[in-house]
Amino acid sequence: MINKKEPIIVQAIRDSANDESCTLTLPGCRNDRRTVVWCHSPLLEDGKGAAQKADDIFGCYGCSHCHDLLDARQRLQGLSREEILSEFHRAMKRSWRRLWDRGIIGAK
Repeated sequence: MINKKEPIIVQAIRDSANDESCTLTLPGCRNDRRTVVWCHSPLLEDGKGAAQKADDIFGCYGCSHCHDLLDARQRLQGLSREEILSEFHRAMKRSWRRLWDRGIIGAK
């Protein structure tokens, strides 16, 4: 039996996606700011589980197109899962920097 952890939820991070630009920028990205949301990591190591999103601290800004690719609701010919996850890690770091610069995350 796997013990589920209480997820880390930070509403300010989720809300910060309003009017942000996409950091995921996968092929075909529309970068439509109206559709950008905080995309949670699809990885178990980041807290993703059955019917559970990853912790809010593990995510990035993504438009609806890129979010669909990350969550595997759509597939893109010639783009492997490994490539998507590599781009996700890059996007997560760029998003963390934006959160830091806006004072949403930081050090005590």
